[in-house]
Amino acid sequence: MAEEPTQDPFPNGGPADGVVVYGGKTSRVVKVLWVCAELRVKAYHLPVMQQRSAAWFAAINPKKQVPAFKDGTLTLHESNTICHYLASKYGPETRAPDGTVSASNGGILPLTHEASAIASMWTEFAETTIAPAQNPVFFGLVRKGPVGCAASPTGEKLPGCPSDEQLRAHVLKLQQAWSIFNEALAGKDYVTGDRFTLGDVCAAVQANRLIRNNGFGCPELALDGFPHVVSWFSRVSARPAFQEQVAPYYS
Repeated sequence: MAEEPTQDPFPNGGPADGVVVYGGKTSRVVKVLWVCAELRVKAYHLPVMQQRSAAWFAAINPKKQVPAFKDGTLTLHESNTICHYLASKYGPETRAPDGTVSASNGGILPLTHEASAIASMWTEFAETTIAPAQNPVFFGLVRKGPVGCAASPTGEKLPGCPSDEQLRAHVLKLQQAWSIFNEALAGKDYVTGDRFTLGDVCAAVQANRLIRNNGFGCPELALDGFPHVVSWFSRVSARPAFQEQVAPYYS
């Protein structure tokens, strides 16, 4: 992995031959890198983490969070916005006057307005329903600490780790969230139907943690309770871009 920069290597905008993705490989950062790989967009990845509070990074993202992103003179933050921008600009789809889209090599935008709405709905669901329930479970049970922590070096609980009672409440919320998503996938190969789209990305990054950690060892999250999620994830996770950018980052 590249070293973390101490200043912005691209102060005057992104390079002509690619985009810049700022951030260590968190779930939201690998999501952006995955989309870049799907679309064959060259990404200059700068693993900013300790420098998030530095003045130079705050000038890129005033929230002092990752990911941040540059494409030429455009600067963005918010991972789903970045992914949608990439798919809209660099996907080779073309939109007809009636609003339908023709897809070809590598495109991941939904092909109709209806499919686009469904993709957006499940992206929002993954971001606002699955992730808030899963983050404390993942960090509490896998990394043994509060949300955002690095893994406990000893395996013992770190200060701020959720209590057993708190974890129980989050597990029940997470069970409900994955159950809803599981039912939505019944009879489908992907979120919008028979084609992989941007709508699969956000949920798949969350599913990577759920499935690769075997439901975090919780009976309520046993994978046989979410058969459609498991089947869908097997297809999504087989994609070369996923294997390259997301699969290694589940613990």
